[in-house]
Amino acid sequence: MKALFRKSALLPEVAAWVGLLVLMVVSLVSSYVPLGLGNGIANLAIAGVQMLVVVFVLMHLKEGGALPRLAAAAGAFWLAIFFTLTFSDFLTR
Repeated sequence: MKALFRKSALLPEVAAWVGLLVLMVVSLVSSYVPLGLGNGIANLAIAGVQMLVVVFVLMHLKEGGALPRLAAAAGAFWLAIFFTLTFSDFLTR
């Protein structure tokens, strides 16, 4: 089993998957700890770390070319537009 992961290209993906599972458990445990406003801040920080793991390890944006990075940036841009429009609708009601 050790020889399988020594030269395997799956090691970063498996490590990312285990890391995401650990972060999920940390998020679950933190939801039961009474931190007040700190719960939301902690869970948003954990979600941000999970997003970075998915983007850089599982989507390979660090090693990818310009087109995948452009697609990810366009997706983030549209997500920001949708959040802005939703928040502006909330403020005007």
